[in-house]
Amino acid sequence: MSQEQQELNDKPQESATETNVEAQVVPVSEAIRYRKRAQAAEHQVEQLTTQLTELEQEHRAVKGQVDQMRQETELTQQLTQAGVKDLEAALLLAQRRLHDGNGEKQDVPHVIEQLRKERPYLFDAGEEIDVGLTRPTASVRTHSQTGVQTLSRMAERARTTGGRKDMQEYMRIRRSVRG
Repeated sequence: MSQEQQELNDKPQESATETNVEAQVVPVSEAIRYRKRAQAAEHQVEQLTTQLTELEQEHRAVKGQVDQMRQETELTQQLTQAGVKDLEAALLLAQRRLHDGNGEKQDVPHVIEQLRKERPYLFDAGEEIDVGLTRPTASVRTHSQTGVQTLSRMAERARTTGGRKDMQEYMRIRRSVRG
């Protein structure tokens, strides 16, 4: 009886595996479609991963630029408050000293004091100025003697030619001399 029981036990197992195989059988066209979708999804994941990496690198670069701009603005303000005459030259020298400082981070007031000691011609003779902006630039020069001569010459040209362009030029110079 043991053989018969084994045969009976084996038959249901075979039929169970046969039904599982039948249930797992998928048409070939459907399997191909699933494989194509899986490959497309894998390709999309690769693209998104590379795009994410590129965006992270771009983000780091932009963040570095923003940090550099903030540092430059702070340095400009402190140099202006220190009474710098030539802001561009002092800014370039201070930036070089901040970045070339033997690998160690130097503070801005220390760098400004070094500049003041080593290159006093960049600074005003007085102490620190308490303004946020630099002094106003030189205004338009008044045309004293040369302006009057130019005005006379332009008036004569406008009178002799009678041209509209010469008249406009004369009026423009006349406004700048009187203004």
